[in-house]
Amino acid sequence: MKPGTLSIVSTPIGNPEDITLRAIKSLINADFIICEELKEGRKLFSFFNIEKEIIRLNEHNSFDELLLDDICIKLSEGKNISMISDCGTPAFADPGIELIRKAVDLNIPVNFIPGANSVISAIVLSGFDTSRFYFAGFVSPKKDLRKLEFRKLSVIKRPVILMETPYRLNKLLDELHEHFNDRRIFIGINLTMNNERHLRGFTSEIISLIGHEKIKEEFVVVIEGYGN
Repeated sequence: MKPGTLSIVSTPIGNPEDITLRAIKSLINADFIICEELKEGRKLFSFFNIEKEIIRLNEHNSFDELLLDDICIKLSEGKNISMISDCGTPAFADPGIELIRKAVDLNIPVNFIPGANSVISAIVLSGFDTSRFYFAGFVSPKKDLRKLEFRKLSVIKRPVILMETPYRLNKLLDELHEHFNDRRIFIGINLTMNNERHLRGFTSEIISLIGHEKIKEEFVVVIEGYGN
């Protein structure tokens, strides 16, 4: 029996109109759709009038061998499955890489459908050198490891991209000011949305600008490279 295809489908990072025609086609033609959180997945499906059986795969069960085996059995039986995350690209700072590895090991076809990307959006908007950059993603939440990671990142000579959960921006700014010696940064908030915001300047300037405002929106931080 010819196996089905696992499609890695990038979805909008905010504005639903950024979805591609290929992404919509993949979701419509899928026998199952894997999503990170049911609420976010159903919101997207509702917007595009898509009704499919959903499989939930997130940080809590992405290493569950029984679940991964069950998905791969469906694929080996000829079912086509599309995988999305809450937004952006699955397996890129999101769950899904273990399923992709397993599918590759089993010679199951894997297809990638690109789309909106918050990292590329942020590095382009930053105005910093885009020829090379370092994607650090999410640093460790553990205090000692976090400090060590910041020290290592602070001497990289190319722009560094950081991601963090929405409600931690104020704390992250204080940490960047401490470890990066008041470096220039760019913060893209709610990228692609109508309320998109761009914050540029030295960490001290942005801390002063924000003041006591508690920002709880999605954001990406780009830090200028050391010595630039």
